[in-house]
Amino acid sequence: MPIQRLPLIAVLSCQAVCFSQTSPSNVQPVTIPLYQNGNYNLEIYAALNGGIPVPYLFDTGSYSFYSAYVPRLWPGSVNSTLSPPTKQYVFYGDGTYGYTFDPTTAAVSLFAPGSTIPAFALPAPGGYQVGKIETPFFDYTAPGKYTPDPAYAKDVAADQAGALVPPDSGFFGTFGAGPWGSITNTPQGTYSLSNLIAEVPGGGYVVAANGPTGTASVTIGLNDFIRSQFPYTAKMTRQTGAKQFTSFPISGNPAYTGTNPPITFTLTQPGMPQVGPFQLQYGLDTGTGDISIGSAGKGVPAALASYVDPNPANKSGYLRAGTTLTITTPNGLSFTETVPANYLNINTNNTIRYDGSDQAVIGYAFYQKIAVMYDLDNGIVGFTPNAFQAAPPPTVSAGGIVIHAGTSAVVSPGSLIDIYGTNLALTPAGADVTKQLPTSLGNVKVTVNGAAAPLIYVSEGQIICQVPYITAAGTASVVVTVNGVAAPAAPVTVQAAAPNILTYGTNRAVVQNQDYSVNSAKNAAAVGTVLTAYLIGSGPVTPALKGGEPAPSSPLSTETLTTTVSVGGVPASVYYAGLTPGFVGLMQVNFTVPKVAAGDHPMQVTIGTAASNSAIITTK
Repeated sequence: MPIQRLPLIAVLSCQAVCFSQTSPSNVQPVTIPLYQNGNYNLEIYAALNGGIPVPYLFDTGSYSFYSAYVPRLWPGSVNSTLSPPTKQYVFYGDGTYGYTFDPTTAAVSLFAPGSTIPAFALPAPGGYQVGKIETPFFDYTAPGKYTPDPAYAKDVAADQAGALVPPDSGFFGTFGAGPWGSITNTPQGTYSLSNLIAEVPGGGYVVAANGPTGTASVTIGLNDFIRSQFPYTAKMTRQTGAKQFTSFPISGNPAYTGTNPPITFTLTQPGMPQVGPFQLQYGLDTGTGDISIGSAGKGVPAALASYVDPNPANKSGYLRAGTTLTITTPNGLSFTETVPANYLNINTNNTIRYDGSDQAVIGYAFYQKIAVMYDLDNGIVGFTPNAFQAAPPPTVSAGGIVIHAGTSAVVSPGSLIDIYGTNLALTPAGADVTKQLPTSLGNVKVTVNGAAAPLIYVSEGQIICQVPYITAAGTASVVVTVNGVAAPAAPVTVQAAAPNILTYGTNRAVVQNQDYSVNSAKNAAAVGTVLTAYLIGSGPVTPALKGGEPAPSSPLSTETLTTTVSVGGVPASVYYAGLTPGFVGLMQVNFTVPKVAAGDHPMQVTIGTAASNSAIITTK
């Protein structure tokens, strides 16, 4: 008798069970780890046009993406051919250093440090605007008059020769992550690129060095749960004017000014009068490690000058050791930093300086204690001292692991299972059961005794996955991880076989009649005809499968344990018991209808010593 394939109607009846759970519509945040280099800067790993991921300075103090051109790292592009007077410039800091660049486009993917698997591919038709760096420079005096940066040129040359530069010694450009954008026409060119993260739909992003995993990260996309963790907020100012973005070109997200509403600064020094409180405009800047405060006459009390360390080696205006700075947000959140005793001998972390600017620049030291949310949808910047989470911790309900589409808490290796609980996923996601299943779906992972489980479906309240074939009999430990946050381990009983007949309606078995139609009260099967019943929870099969892969049609994967079928308590002849070709985790049993009276009868399948549930078929 030929092995029958599962028809569409039976697939749909199974899927009605599989996908009965719902989840609130919400943004699915993606958290990408950042690298903290030895200079107390943050770096993000990115790849252009599918090239090798390399580090870029992750800079909330700017908004554009600029990259050095290295052919093997940037496929499908060409070297910059800029020459005066068409050079375009971008300036940083005091306006004397920056890049000459050539605006172009590229596909961009983001990576965790050291990984070759993209954590996030930034979606954009035609790619994103990227400034192809021609020359990094410092000591700019006039167009064409600047000093090229030899250290940067050395790094690029090394990578052109094939040796990737270690992230602590350099980076390949600047990845701007400020919540603003502008088109500023200058004699040197047009500064016209836009923030890649702001171009991603999702309402905004969070930058933190205090969570959610204890390391620096950027989380792209905001949901209500994330927003609820940032009680300290201030309104940002919308961009206006013909030469500025009012919204980011691809996403349509609003663009904001480069500074935020004033916050309060207070400084103390043992034995000296307190300075402040006073208010300044400020910029949050992960591109620098320290905190700089503007000059007197621009909102800063003149007394702050006495806080500057008189040491002749102090050329940058760093404050005396022991100076304590308190920054207070409009809603009362305080950040405190104290200058260490040996600040002149360390790098720029934990240092505070007094310079000639008209605002404060608050560097990476701030992010080490305060997570910052850039909510573009609502026009606010938010702060929290706590390690925020992208979603509430997942929890598996007590007794919440059962055989798929059933109620039994006993499962088998290779069987599909349902996991019920709360916060099991941020948004629903599904995989094709006729193809190799993934072990990560929508930032959700499941392990059984430490082995990755292939995933079919994830939602806030339910996960459907396959028990790895290597799982040993006994009590297994199941762990669900959502966006890097693991639920407490949950137990499940595993035995050699755990058959569960799929059902529809009022406990009717998902069974095909010999003509491929679905058995029902109005479509009975004749005695002596061959039926096909569909189940979950097979026993061992041969040839064995690796897991997550559809069953083959040649050779068939058949049961190795004795399989029997009864209809109305009468034994039936079994022609085939094994996996259904072309599907993952689905079993079928082909059997002959025994001599029973016309009407409804319970059928049951036994594999080895394990008996299935009882489900109804109709005979005539």
